[in-house]
Amino acid sequence: MCVGPLTWDLQKMIGNIFDVDLKMIRIFCTIVECGGFTPAQAVLNVGMPRLSSTISDLEVRLGTRLCQRGRRGFRLTNEGAATYAAARTLLGDVERFRECIAGLATPARFQDAKLSVQEVEGN
Repeated sequence: MCVGPLTWDLQKMIGNIFDVDLKMIRIFCTIVECGGFTPAQAVLNVGMPRLSSTISDLEVRLGTRLCQRGRRGFRLTNEGAATYAAARTLLGDVERFRECIAGLATPARFQDAKLSVQEVEGN
């Protein structure tokens, strides 16, 4: 229950969270799973500037730092680890959703349907 108007900062942050798209989440997960930006670059076939700007944009939208990057390498922050766990769950849910929708598009009752045609002698 909302007891009063939201502050501008809170409205802005909530709006930003909903502006996150699946591509950003997939890129973030791939970077984590590859152990950093450089190995993820080869897997995603995306340039370093795009990877870096995507993660920076995701951090701004979520309002938190997801990883430390620098000479010491790539390391998730605590918030980044929590975000990664939630992102993997979300991507799994999206995959299950796609499978469900694909199942609706080709219902089992139509998969095995057979058409039988009889010849009819004409005039």
